[in-house]
Amino acid sequence: MKRYIPIGIVAVLLGTVALILGKALQVGNSIGGDRGIVGTWIGFKDPLSQFPAGAKRINILLIGKDYNHTDKGILYTKNARADTLIVFSLDFVNKKVSSISIPRDTYIPERGGRINATYSQGGAELTTNTVGKLLGVRPDYYIALKPDGIKALVDELGGVEVTALDAMKYDDSWAQLHINLPEGTYPINGEQAVGYTRFRKSNPGLPVSKEEGDTRRMARQQNLIRAMVEKGKQPAVLMRADKVVDTAFSQVETDLSRTQLLALATIFRDTEPSKITSATLLGEDGRAGSIYVFKPDAEKTKLMVDWLLRGDEGAANALTVVSVQNGTAVRGAARRVAESLRESGYDARPDATRPKSGSGETMPEGLAASRIVYHKATFESRAQTIARLLGVSDVVKVPLTPAEEAAASINKDESPADVQIVIGRDIAQPEDTAQSAKTE
Repeated sequence: MKRYIPIGIVAVLLGTVALILGKALQVGNSIGGDRGIVGTWIGFKDPLSQFPAGAKRINILLIGKDYNHTDKGILYTKNARADTLIVFSLDFVNKKVSSISIPRDTYIPERGGRINATYSQGGAELTTNTVGKLLGVRPDYYIALKPDGIKALVDELGGVEVTALDAMKYDDSWAQLHINLPEGTYPINGEQAVGYTRFRKSNPGLPVSKEEGDTRRMARQQNLIRAMVEKGKQPAVLMRADKVVDTAFSQVETDLSRTQLLALATIFRDTEPSKITSATLLGEDGRAGSIYVFKPDAEKTKLMVDWLLRGDEGAANALTVVSVQNGTAVRGAARRVAESLRESGYDARPDATRPKSGSGETMPEGLAASRIVYHKATFESRAQTIARLLGVSDVVKVPLTPAEEAAASINKDESPADVQIVIGRDIAQPEDTAQSAKTE
């Protein structure tokens, strides 16, 4: 007996297929820009062909333009400064993404002022050249985001989810900036995203927020980018890719073509936002004449650049703070393990405090098996390497609490170590045994 598919169902199926193909063509033409669907196909099929032959990685400078105002408080963009500076490094070989945030008050001695002024003085070219001299690596491309770019993009994505370590409240009618964001994790729209990335301090009279200061502001900017990447991967957003792309290009100035951006999206399509390694230049606040500035630590800047922009894992080791606790009765075990790790290039330090159990009580001195703890995905590979060096099998990730996260981004000296080792009897060596091992 023959079975017939009702003609109505056939029509619906054909209509659905036509809709999908039509949408694909529309999206392809939009993403491809002047090259249309051909540009989209090239970017998808042969993405590496869009960059210099043999390139193993590229560095892209993201410039967030600041708002300027007239004496009447009206926003305008002429002669805008660089409110945000982030260098992204995209590793084509290992499919890894990393970034370095540069404080906008970073002092540039040869210019006698802050780095954020370079955009108003010479546009993207001067800012890119200045960043190149500062880091020793000149970005290959730039993306300059208009002041309202974040608002437009987040709204086009349908909002994103972010986390605030504390409430942020700030009102400035002259600057047309009104921020009222609570503590916690929640979705925000475009206007709220602007406040989330711009908040620096609370109004006088209000409680001090853990989110105050440029360091936390840069951490939130990095977190928002991760949230936008995550949202952009959702099927509902992908079906509106043409509108998202059009909105994005209307809000940026860049020397990257649409085909190149599609190529990058293709190459890094499987990269999880949580695996993007981010850091901020280390240094100290100070003054240069009459102006407040940030002065980077030259040695740590070089290590950070070598690690995040050049892929040197040896430099990563030197920036990894390792805390070593003794969970046994063997005297000096933590010191000896720390010394051994320093010889391997890690910033290892013995910790005199006694390790605690999960209930918060001090652990007995007879811990049998050693364990290694790390807090962020960034340090997973180094935690595993240290485990192999020491012969430890118990390696666990323990996310930081909100308070620890705040401390880590505000003052690294007061934050938990990147990797923590608790020594057990399995690797603890008495001093005479350790000395004998060294001389053999």
